Amino acid sequence: MSNRLKQLWNKVYPLGKVIEDTFPLTVLIGLISKVVNRFAPECIKTRWSELGKNKRYLLAATLLGASSLLILSSTPLNLWMQAKVERIQDWVIAMDFGTHSDSGEGSGKLEHLYAFVDMDENTYRSWGEPFLTPRDKLACLIKTIAAAQPSLVIVDVDLARSNQEAPERDGELQKTLAQLPAGPPIILVKSLRKSADPNKPPTVRQSFLDKTVAESDRLYWAFPIFLRDDSHSIRRWKIAVCAAQDNKTALLPSVQLLAYALQSRGPNGNLLEEMTAQLQDAEGFCSSPDGGRRNSLVVGEQVFSLDEDGQENRIFYSMKPGTAPPQIIDGAQARPLLITLPAHSLCSGNVQPFLNDMLHGRIVIIGASFDDSFDIHETTLGPLPGAVIILNSLRSLFTYGVQHSLPWPVRVLFCIGLIVLSACCFLYLNHLWGEILSWLFAIMGLPLVFWAYRQGYFFDFVIFLVTIPILKIMRKISEKENAHHNQNKGQ
Repeated sequence: MSNRLKQLWNKVYPLGKVIEDTFPLTVLIGLISKVVNRFAPECIKTRWSELGKNKRYLLAATLLGASSLLILSSTPLNLWMQAKVERIQDWVIAMDFGTHSDSGEGSGKLEHLYAFVDMDENTYRSWGEPFLTPRDKLACLIKTIAAAQPSLVIVDVDLARSNQEAPERDGELQKTLAQLPAGPPIILVKSLRKSADPNKPPTVRQSFLDKTVAESDRLYWAFPIFLRDDSHSIRRWKIAVCAAQDNKTALLPSVQLLAYALQSRGPNGNLLEEMTAQLQDAEGFCSSPDGGRRNSLVVGEQVFSLDEDGQENRIFYSMKPGTAPPQIIDGAQARPLLITLPAHSLCSGNVQPFLNDMLHGRIVIIGASFDDSFDIHETTLGPLPGAVIILNSLRSLFTYGVQHSLPWPVRVLFCIGLIVLSACCFLYLNHLWGEILSWLFAIMGLPLVFWAYRQGYFFDFVIFLVTIPILKIMRKISEKENAHHNQNKGQ
């Protein structure tokens, strides 16, 4: 096998050297010479010839590198670059996973705690592998969890479909929700029915709990809406969805947006009324997303863009069941960021005192991880249940806020600084050390990437990496020009 690899390398390596030494150099030398000779004023040509060869190289490398950054950022090539940026973001998230010492009271940053009540494979089988989540079991879970006084309860179970075989169980869940004593707000999720007309928005499914929710001041409907990319991986979430409801098109909140409004405090309580008013004000976005309609929401301190593209709603995955979570300072004690409890153990025996200590003050979600739930999705950290993805997106929002790109002056100055340093390395060292040190400079810039990441910004320094081969080629061009000049001088 080693001989075959060696033979393959011997065939590929000379081909790569031919391409590197002929095609790029020939094209670049020809283009640069033609552009300079045709468009540059005589005064600039004269001034350029008076510069030393080292200054010419540094200036040319800096200008070419900066031009490359501009071209890659403002042309269709940017689409190709975005795929690379996504991979870099995935790498940053994976590297940062499990390291959150900057969170908690010690840093002055408010940190929520989370809990996942998991309808796992054992729970599913102990319930007889039902097609629908048993409404009586769900009623017991909600009642038991709410009694522990968490800060918020999210029920990640589609409750649009009623149980035709046992309608009395629907009534039991309905009665339990209607008679819940004072406690935390509860978010129930709803599904959408795709419209037969592709030009019309989806329709909100009706539920047997619609009347109960409408009459309650602590029950809310929301929608778990995520965006899949070409690799079918979930990296972002949508803040709202346009759907037909009550014979009109409405802008309805996602679970994340509603949870943010319920948990964030304003001068007059939570931000629910502020969110609701702005959703109604932005309903025109559904009929004319590209027109002069409102395309963002300002809820509290956060600005939410209604457009699907961009970096705004990136999920910073930081929690995964089965992996030891970071410890967060809560009061005088350290508590795990995430706890996972099997659902079948919550309605058996006297577990309430135990739950009161475990769940008090946490954001709790009830969800499923068994295979037949079809609620396992690919993410940056591998396959995760939909409920855990919701928790990760909530923590991204609460801890880091809405993600933005760093201001362009910061990005430009940082990249140009790296280009100048790398150009100096190629100028005063050989090609190998110039390339090695250029990559080391990029690695040394990673602390800035992680710092920006934790401040809600992403720095796409990956564009700088594209300039490293350009600088290497520029150095070879300079060497060939010097050799040609010395040869002519000798003659």
